[in-house]
Amino acid sequence: MRNARRWLAGCLLSALVALLAFDPGASAQDVVFAAIGSRHYARSEAPTIKSLSDIPGADRSAARVADILLSGGARGGVLLQSSAEAPLTRGDMVGAIDEAIALATAQPKPFLIVYLAAHGLSEGFGWTHLSIPGALLFDASGGKDQAAFNLEAVSSRALAASEIVERLNKTSIPYLLLLDSCYEGDAADLTALTRVLSATAQENVADVAAILRAFNQFRQASPVVFSATPGSLVSTAADPRSSQRSLAPLARRLTLLADRSAKPVNLGELVDFLTDAAADAVTQPGITFAQDLAKNAQILLTPTAPGAARVLKPAGAAAEICCAPIQAEPSAPAHTYFARLELAGPAGEFVSAGRKRLIQADGVSLDAASPGALEVLLWPPGGEAWSITIKTADGQKFVAGQTYKNARRFEDGAPTIDVSGDGRACNETDGSFTVRESRYDQAGALMQIAVEFTQRCDGGPGALTGRLVLDRRS
Repeated sequence: MRNARRWLAGCLLSALVALLAFDPGASAQDVVFAAIGSRHYARSEAPTIKSLSDIPGADRSAARVADILLSGGARGGVLLQSSAEAPLTRGDMVGAIDEAIALATAQPKPFLIVYLAAHGLSEGFGWTHLSIPGALLFDASGGKDQAAFNLEAVSSRALAASEIVERLNKTSIPYLLLLDSCYEGDAADLTALTRVLSATAQENVADVAAILRAFNQFRQASPVVFSATPGSLVSTAADPRSSQRSLAPLARRLTLLADRSAKPVNLGELVDFLTDAAADAVTQPGITFAQDLAKNAQILLTPTAPGAARVLKPAGAAAEICCAPIQAEPSAPAHTYFARLELAGPAGEFVSAGRKRLIQADGVSLDAASPGALEVLLWPPGGEAWSITIKTADGQKFVAGQTYKNARRFEDGAPTIDVSGDGRACNETDGSFTVRESRYDQAGALMQIAVEFTQRCDGGPGALTGRLVLDRRS
């Protein structure tokens, strides 16, 4: 999720409630759910085929949501999680939703909850939200931007929020859709799009964009809750029940609600908690444009002994390569490196979880567009993925002995520092890095570098410190 900007790569948010009064004599809805977690994303050895980073908290989030709903009195549901051998396909996701619909249809007073944790992407004109399946790879032989943002091609292989909503609306069953993922994308510059048009035509284009954006906000009685505002990334957050683990933001908020409330909960209360800025200081509030939630006082969940969900297995289909560019551009030979990442942080520091860590990996390639950029994904055998991005402000080569101050997370005109791993990432960073040594070959390609860095995550306590060493192997 959080690396979605890199290759679609790539992320998540907060809330508490003013509980509404309910009628103790009212009967609860027959809740059925689909909980889907896409943790694993397909990999390719080909240098021009790119993949999204794994989301360590996604599968745990789906399992947690299923557990909370079953403990809250849900009649049943389906749980779908990926595996390293079988990343989820679009068909897997649709199949889980359809199975939950079939279960709900058999209930006397059905209510359906669909939860989905995956990478998310959008285009900036109408803000269509796309959930990216794990089996999708991206052809970047024509350049990063063309491969990553060929949205017309991506949309036919991803799962659009509008498609899920249309599928659910056809059933006439009331529902809650939780999209616990990034909503990444750059807002369309309507001025640039329309500068050659007349004033009337410009207004018409702006009106069309406004209509599409309102359509994708789902202003209806059945709530659709996003964990991010359009155009933004989100990060996993610490699991309140185990700070060494991570959850997607809406899953974290549901955990907080379940741990704080032992009384029946209705739909309005649940959505209030997910979208309340005061509910959780760690995540940002979820976003919904649903109508008349306060009027829905029907009891949704009543704590009970938990049942069991039906666990679905992904199809295990072969990865699909998406979005071959129209014009392929020749690329420089790919080099591989041995990477060693050391880091540590004090108690309370989020990314390190207050521990010292050593991560090593061989055969690492650099995802970088300039000699002054390091974008490294470390995937040690049997371990969790770690990502580190360090860049100079101007893209020029790293200079040995130089310290780059006021580094931020992808801020134009500033150096970049962004370190994440084991499911923990920052929405904002600030810090600095010092290049202890750097060597380039005659073609300007990096041969060796050693960088010491400091990063503060989201203004939290303490700072992450570390050292990255790369040695070229080929």
